[in-house]
Amino acid sequence: MIAQTKFKLLAAILVAILLAGCAQQAYAGPEYTALPPATAVEVRSMQRTALENSQNFIGRVEAASTVSVISRLSAEVTGVYAQVGQRVEEGDILFTVDTTDVDNQIRQLQAGIAAQEAGIAVQEAARATANIGVNTALYGLYVAQNGSAQAELQRLQSNFNVEQALLGLRDARDAATSADDRRRFARDDLYVAERALRDALDSGVGFEEAMGAVIRAEANLAAAEAVRDQTRSAVRRAESAMQMAQDSQPLTIEVLEDTQDQAIRRAELGVEQAQAGVSQVQAGISQARAGINTSNIQLEIARDALYHAEVRSPISGVIATRMVEVGQMVAPQMAPFTIVSMDTVYVSVGVTESLINRIFPGDQVSLSIQAISYTPLTGVVEVVSPVATPMGTYTVRIALPNPDGLIRPGMFAQASFVLEAAQNAFVLDRVAVLSDSGESFVYVVRGDIAERVPVTLGISDGERVEILTGISAGDIVVVTGQEFLRDGQRVNVVGER
Repeated sequence: MIAQTKFKLLAAILVAILLAGCAQQAYAGPEYTALPPATAVEVRSMQRTALENSQNFIGRVEAASTVSVISRLSAEVTGVYAQVGQRVEEGDILFTVDTTDVDNQIRQLQAGIAAQEAGIAVQEAARATANIGVNTALYGLYVAQNGSAQAELQRLQSNFNVEQALLGLRDARDAATSADDRRRFARDDLYVAERALRDALDSGVGFEEAMGAVIRAEANLAAAEAVRDQTRSAVRRAESAMQMAQDSQPLTIEVLEDTQDQAIRRAELGVEQAQAGVSQVQAGISQARAGINTSNIQLEIARDALYHAEVRSPISGVIATRMVEVGQMVAPQMAPFTIVSMDTVYVSVGVTESLINRIFPGDQVSLSIQAISYTPLTGVVEVVSPVATPMGTYTVRIALPNPDGLIRPGMFAQASFVLEAAQNAFVLDRVAVLSDSGESFVYVVRGDIAERVPVTLGISDGERVEILTGISAGDIVVVTGQEFLRDGQRVNVVGER
């Protein structure tokens, strides 16, 4: 463009010279003096404007965050509900997996907990019986320590203990009978479920439901058998307590007949044995409760796994990759989905050491992304690295709002950092300013004469320069053709820029 303009100016100058020569020849005479030819120029009327001195750096757009979504379960995919490029919100379901194994595990744990709780109830009854034995032994010790004056009371207490032991034995046998009935019913349910499973295998219909029923029936049978075993143990303990109470009756008489020292020793031994029995039962209860606690923890883990059978988006963003289909097996080692957050994107550029100390978090930066628009965008500096990269540059991370999602990770962006700025300045193209012996000057047109005017220069963006002194608003400055001028030369204004 500049070359074409110069060519036009040269042509205009040559035409002007030729016309001047023709005029001299046509009107030559002793009274005529020829005027010097006018030089064709283009000018600009000076007005104040803004000028910035900036440096540009190239970077690439990055997503605010990239998240790989995994399944906590190793299972078959039963549904997929998102596609690549789709916008998802935090909590949206991406895909689901089969829960048959987890459901069965939960049912087995629940059955086991029920059996353990039933066992604790039986052991609580046994502990009550054992406590009766302790009380009996302590009373025997009291009688031995206080002589035989209360023999009749001892006999009455002994009879009472026998009655209490008999009641405990009767309750234990009733519990055992109930457990046997529950086991029989569980076996009947298992038989029915197995027959339904065989029918399903023959017909090819309802196999999964029949198989689940068999699994549940087997778990119920196992729980019933566990309760039956525990109640039988309780019966044996109750029988032992009954035998102990019956045996204590002649022992009481014997204690009364023996010397006091011998009675005391026997009574102390009875107390120790009775307390040992209570401790043993208590240990069994504690162990059972610990087992229930462990089972409850396993149940919570299984329920948590069941919740995560619906795999949800952990963030709001756009699906970047999808690597899963219905029927495919997934495992925690693979990432079926990748999601990128693009509401705000980032541009990272490497700036030089001469500029890094002039950039601060919060500074606004002009960004040009020609892939989407030639209009500059405005970003904000978020991070300024304190150390240089191996390339000797310092990383500056710029945040850029992306509400429409048009700016995509991987696009190139040019970041412009303003070093100096003049908001109300006279500005000329750098080529319009000439230099002679270290002095900068321009040509100002006054009338049809070009006047050389010295100027002082300010900041420059490489193509334009600020004029600090020498010109005023409204001055007509030559911007094309000035290299052919001299001070006081006539000019012909052929254009204005």
